Amino acid sequence: MNARWPWTTWVVLGVLGGLFLWGGCSDEEHFPPATSGMDDDGTQPPNSYNNDYNNDGYNNDNYNNNGYNNDNYNNNTPGSDNNPPWPDNNNNNYNTDNTAPIDTDYVPPSTDNRSDPITPVSCDGSGNCFGTCWGCALSGPCASADAACKNNTQCAAMQSCLSPTCDSLSGSAWQSCYDNCKAQNPAGETLLQQLWACVYCKGCAQDCASVGYDCSNFRDTDPPPSTDTGAPPSTDTGAPPSTDTGAPPSTDTGTPPTGAPLAANVNIQRVDAYQAFQIPLMNNGSAAQQNNSIVAGKDTLFRIYASAQGSASSSVAAQLTINTGSGTRVFQGTATTIKQGNEATLNSTLNVIVPGDDITTDMQIQAAVVDLSSNPATGNTQNAAWPASGPTHKPSVADPQAPLRIRIIPISVSGLLPDTDTTAMTRLRNRLIAQHPSNTVVLELRPAITGPAQVPPLDGLTYPGDTLGQDSWQGLLDQISNQRQADNPPPDYYYMGLVKPTSNWQGYCGRGCYAGLSWVLKSVVVNPFNQRASVTVGYINENTNYNLNTILHELGHAQGRDHAPTTGNPQGIDDKYPYTAGRIGVQGFDIVESKLYPANSTYDLMGYQEPQWISDYTWNALLKRLQDMHRTYPVASIHAPMLTFEMRTWHSVDVHPGASTHREPQQFDVAPDGGENFTVQFLDNRGVVLGETVGSIVMLSTYTGGRVFYTLPDDLPVEFVTQLRFETQYLGAITVDVPAGLYN
Repeated sequence: MNARWPWTTWVVLGVLGGLFLWGGCSDEEHFPPATSGMDDDGTQPPNSYNNDYNNDGYNNDNYNNNGYNNDNYNNNTPGSDNNPPWPDNNNNNYNTDNTAPIDTDYVPPSTDNRSDPITPVSCDGSGNCFGTCWGCALSGPCASADAACKNNTQCAAMQSCLSPTCDSLSGSAWQSCYDNCKAQNPAGETLLQQLWACVYCKGCAQDCASVGYDCSNFRDTDPPPSTDTGAPPSTDTGAPPSTDTGAPPSTDTGTPPTGAPLAANVNIQRVDAYQAFQIPLMNNGSAAQQNNSIVAGKDTLFRIYASAQGSASSSVAAQLTINTGSGTRVFQGTATTIKQGNEATLNSTLNVIVPGDDITTDMQIQAAVVDLSSNPATGNTQNAAWPASGPTHKPSVADPQAPLRIRIIPISVSGLLPDTDTTAMTRLRNRLIAQHPSNTVVLELRPAITGPAQVPPLDGLTYPGDTLGQDSWQGLLDQISNQRQADNPPPDYYYMGLVKPTSNWQGYCGRGCYAGLSWVLKSVVVNPFNQRASVTVGYINENTNYNLNTILHELGHAQGRDHAPTTGNPQGIDDKYPYTAGRIGVQGFDIVESKLYPANSTYDLMGYQEPQWISDYTWNALLKRLQDMHRTYPVASIHAPMLTFEMRTWHSVDVHPGASTHREPQQFDVAPDGGENFTVQFLDNRGVVLGETVGSIVMLSTYTGGRVFYTLPDDLPVEFVTQLRFETQYLGAITVDVPAGLYN
């Protein structure tokens, strides 16, 4: 019987959100000065998208670029990756390089700041056939079969033929597609079946038993697997080097530490938790009012402020004990001395990082200072642990419930491609891990699309229509929106276009520029889904910090965020933002870079001022968006066909100051929802109202334009309509001319 595994084919983001820089750049709105140096017979596993989730924790986001030649992880290996399963909940695998040769030894950097190497684990028994087990089998017991397929032209071609061509098919249609690919690549099909047999019958015989693959003729010819995971993790995350020497220590070695006594003559005064910002847990022996929740599944730093009373040991460490329904785990920091705690200096406190896998909604904790010296000091230990009775404090922990899934779409402009190599994608992934509340970041890289010949730096929202092949930023955004519609991914995917209009940042933005644009999606139930799209500049390796900030800024718009109060008088300011001048208001922390951000001199990523980090206000809004997305499109149904009702024709028009462009009608079963509804009037050439309907606008992130959706009343005499009239919150009263024959 033929069998196939699932694999994904490729790696998204309203009001239209844009960033503009004047005398610098505009990321729709968001730009620093250019001189600032910123930086698949019958047994058929689910289709390609069904492997995007592991329903018991979203822990294995395995993707590949089958047919597109080349990523460092899932090189044409359905539904899995070539690397060992990750030891933590942040195992976010992504595709990176569309041109580089396959490198099956590449191991991305650990996301939990642990120094222990990533090594293969026993594959069978995970309970997940197409996720955890499959990826493990490819890097372990079936590695040689995997290599044999990769190194055979026909086997690689067989995989490319199957995906994406056969991916969306099922039953006899899929079998017919498979047989066609087999006829073209007979030798490759044999090797591919040998590889599948190894996974189904050897590497994952237990986990994949329910698939029904016939293993009666399987013969094990593979040598024992190597446990070498290849190159050590890269330490380059792309962010500017931190001057803080107090980086949090490595913590979990896999075996809970035991035997360390409480430190004598030590008093714990304060305990804070950090994921992206400070969350007070205890102050002077009492539980603090916890205004923000810890997020389950994300690496967490715990800082303990302690003082010495009398003679205390010179070799102490922070210890955090976590009790859950699964048992008790203990985590220790590295040995150090007690210092005067200073909130702004990381190494002045006793620090311990707990991996995301151990941060759960049912956890109860105890923070302690333990003595690691060979001759522990004697004395009073009553104040060296909080709570003194053991791990009984239950902090507020929220479950984001859904992953953040982004597809990166490189846009080619006159042969220039944006930075999407391993370094750039690692930098982006790390920034998303550090600054977004999702505990699983899925970053996929799709093959490049061809853009215009030119992208003028200051042509943001107009359609030139000239003969030079140039286009505006809204034209680029429309390309990304159209690509999302053509790909038809699950509704939770955000599409993010990256573009490099010139070979270097200064050449593009030396005199000011647009740097990004997005739809501002106020509603989770956005229709059409193709508006979960954004586009930004792609100078990630040159102008790293600024470019990453721009990407997160535009993603924020796509997730419904308005601007934070900021300089430059941008429109679309969030009047509920709680902190003056767009400051983050609470001390920030980059857990990837081990860097603190001052509360009163760092600005929210939804503004324009630098330096930027994320405020607790924006973090909580994005967390709610993830939870709302899960409730609206739950994992159990996100890959199933969506229920549809009566389809209606929706018309749309792009409106900007002094200009408008009518778009092609579209068929929807649910009304487009941009967050603002209003009356649309149809006028004749005398100004007489011929009919009315309800319209909705999805704004651009510039808040100076957007797309209005509306239907035609049944009794409207369309031949006499010459104008539309409506009024919106951001754009005010607008009249749009209607060309003759538009509604015919």
